[in-house]
Amino acid sequence: MNNKTLEQAIDTTQRYVQQYYPTASLVLLCGSWARHYAHEDSDIDLFVVDEAVEELRFAGVLFDTWLIEVCALAPQRIEELFAAAAYNRSAPVPHQVVDGMVIRGKSNFVEQIQALARNTLAAGPLPLTDAEIIELRWTLTMLLHDLRHVSAGELPALAAQCYTQFAQAAIDSVSGWHGDRKTLRRALIVVEPEYAAALDDALIAAIHGDRQPLLTSGHQVLERFGGSLRTYLERY
Repeated sequence: MNNKTLEQAIDTTQRYVQQYYPTASLVLLCGSWARHYAHEDSDIDLFVVDEAVEELRFAGVLFDTWLIEVCALAPQRIEELFAAAAYNRSAPVPHQVVDGMVIRGKSNFVEQIQALARNTLAAGPLPLTDAEIIELRWTLTMLLHDLRHVSAGELPALAAQCYTQFAQAAIDSVSGWHGDRKTLRRALIVVEPEYAAALDDALIAAIHGDRQPLLTSGHQVLERFGGSLRTYLERY
């Protein structure tokens, strides 16, 4: 595999934008290339503001030998997109915009959009509703019940599911921003670094056959929402 460079990523971005978004008023190169930890097979993440874009557009396209993931929208849709992050409790675009690399755009407009992204992140997501808390308690309760009784052969697979659910619940308990795939642990570390370390250790222990630390981690986060919904006392 040929090693790709930041210079090549920028050149590819410029050619892609010229072909598909020639009237764009703002183009930010985001993600791993902007943060200087890209791999040779990293994709290109773009945030594009273009008056000609009628609908909010999220797309993954192959351009030359690059996979490009683009978020494109008209300027009047930016506040709407960022406001939706609070309801979804997920803010991948504002996170990327904050430290995006400017490929095209006037400095005052760039500063305005990045300030809006920072304010969105600082305000945080909406807290869980009462109905969502009940649903989460039930999910965690049943996961812990399954974890207590799962066979040794099924334990690693269930442990992986528990890790994801426990991590997300811990983030929700402090009204943090959600993460997804590789960003889940990053999001957890931001708000709960000690719990993240304990959960890492618990997952490793479970994979090797010891489910007790993971039971303890799950019980700890379940208690933040009012405890088990089962009718009998569970002991961990």
